[in-house]
Amino acid sequence: MNTMNTATALVAAAGLALLLPSLTGCPCECDDPCTVTEQAYATDEQTPLGTSAEEMVAEIAAQDDATMTYEGDGSTVAAAIELVRLVGDVRFFDQEPKDGVDADQCQDFIQVDAEVSFATDDGAFDEALTGQLHRGAADIEQWLSFSTYERDLAYDELQGSYEVTELDPGDCETLEFGWHVEFAAEGSTGSVGYTCIREVGTTDDGETIMSASGYEVGSW
Repeated sequence: MNTMNTATALVAAAGLALLLPSLTGCPCECDDPCTVTEQAYATDEQTPLGTSAEEMVAEIAAQDDATMTYEGDGSTVAAAIELVRLVGDVRFFDQEPKDGVDADQCQDFIQVDAEVSFATDDGAFDEALTGQLHRGAADIEQWLSFSTYERDLAYDELQGSYEVTELDPGDCETLEFGWHVEFAAEGSTGSVGYTCIREVGTTDDGETIMSASGYEVGSW
């Protein structure tokens, strides 16, 4: 299995700070290039993107039978993916570029919490996932992006039988599985992987050095 990414971070001795890259790759202390205003809408209410969240879901294949390829040995397995339901209000983010920022970096987008099920025929995964659906202004009538980011499943929370063999799970401070799915009219594409965060040493100042290593399990 290939390692997707590795990041090393410093953690304060008191355990108060863990400085790791964000989902976008921008360090947490980066300034946002956009001025953002957030508004709430019901799932059946038209947003400034010109459609409602429910209409967006109706445009894509909410249920999909896919074939996932395991990264390790290249074997394949049938996988069932379903966008089960939307949860709560839709969040619309109106973004305006700050001085000197390209407008393309500040496109409006919506987010809404959602539940997605993911199961493989070999029993390795049988998961009820929670995360966020996302669609940007440039993505209308194309796809809805789902991610479990910040709501990943801990290894011991998996309902399937998947076993981590690339490392010793006991060496990880945290070991979490995450999913990313692109829902489109013709089906879905996506991937599942996990991240191990572990202690690898200390600095001369006594701060703990943590390493975060990501591994891809499979994709479809």
